[in-house]
Amino acid sequence: MVIVLCYHKISDIRNDYNMVNVSIENFKNQMEYLSSNYKMISVKDIFSMVDTEEYCFAVTFDDGYRNVYSSAFPILQELSIPAIDFVTTGNLGTEYENWTDNIIRAIFEPKNQKDYFECRSSELSGRWYTRNIEEKTSFYRKVNYMFRCISAKKRKQYEMLLLKWAGLSAEGRIENRILTDKELKELSQNPLISIGTHSVTHSFLGSLTDNEQEAEITDSIGKLREITGIPIKYMAYPFGSPASYNNITFELMKRNGIEMGFTTSFERITSNTDPYKIPRVVMGNYDLEDFKNIVNNIITKLYRCNIVNTMTLTNEHQLYVGSIEKDFQLLEGKQNIVVWSCGFWGRALYDDLKLLNMKERVVAFGDNDLDKIGQLIEEIPVLAKSDVLDLSKKKDLVILIKNTYDMEIYDDLRESGFRNVHVITK
Repeated sequence: MVIVLCYHKISDIRNDYNMVNVSIENFKNQMEYLSSNYKMISVKDIFSMVDTEEYCFAVTFDDGYRNVYSSAFPILQELSIPAIDFVTTGNLGTEYENWTDNIIRAIFEPKNQKDYFECRSSELSGRWYTRNIEEKTSFYRKVNYMFRCISAKKRKQYEMLLLKWAGLSAEGRIENRILTDKELKELSQNPLISIGTHSVTHSFLGSLTDNEQEAEITDSIGKLREITGIPIKYMAYPFGSPASYNNITFELMKRNGIEMGFTTSFERITSNTDPYKIPRVVMGNYDLEDFKNIVNNIITKLYRCNIVNTMTLTNEHQLYVGSIEKDFQLLEGKQNIVVWSCGFWGRALYDDLKLLNMKERVVAFGDNDLDKIGQLIEEIPVLAKSDVLDLSKKKDLVILIKNTYDMEIYDDLRESGFRNVHVITK
């Protein structure tokens, strides 16, 4: 039984607005816990271990940050844990950051603080206020989503426009830079570390033309092979969702010697898993106790019960666990929606629903935090559990959970009498 973990940055930066950084202390504790309690394997061994009864974990990193070399690698070396680094090659050996980080520093850490950003173009047209963290977060989500779906050339133009608006130079922050050629070569020569590609510009491959995809895949593989001198056999799709790759992606990978492709879908790995659609679980900055709970939660969902990306009926309580794009009952239904929690994950889920044109179906946020009850989020009330339960007796409701402690929240809601709860995996 194999579970593949996906990490990004390993550093002690304070501001982590896209929630992908893990502190050095937490990462070390996580690795020590895994290596003491489970078998750690490299990605090349996934299918040889998938049918064993032993729980095996594989560690992967996306993007190719220098802090993986400086902070994560010594820990992996000390504990003899194999790992693979999927490198975005566009900024290898430069002083620049990837666009995913540049839009964060432009919006959240500008040199020139302004009340709004205004643009009139075919892809990004309108005025977005940036006076507080809520407005900045909303603007960031809009820009992040739009940047995924345009060409690298257009994205670079908007990227430079945002940096200029924020009063920032193109030169990036040291802690967010990509590997140097020398660091990459050193990593590739270590028997514990494998190197894979993550495209050239971290593009949403499924939205590109065939020629654009070919350039992203072949150029990145060529660059990595040139620096490391080794064959590149593995690829992780930027963003990792089913919409971020297509059959053309697979054809180009096979043509260029790629043998395995990695997603960020939350699914069980079996001997029948497509080697070009290997699921991974994205990791966060969890302390040791939270991490133990997360690992147990993952194992419970993936291997101790067969409910991932399915609809099941347990004691007359309907439960869906899986990604939102596969929740067909939700997408095709007409039930009113209650988003559980008005914290980070609840708001992120609400933003996803807005992008899916499902905002009008959201009638409330639910929360157990009494300090939040009675608040309004875009005129939508935050209700206590008892109020949501009363509402469910009057309306056909589905409750959506997207949270670090999703299964604990589900159990609590089920015990309180809620019948239709969908757990949306991250």
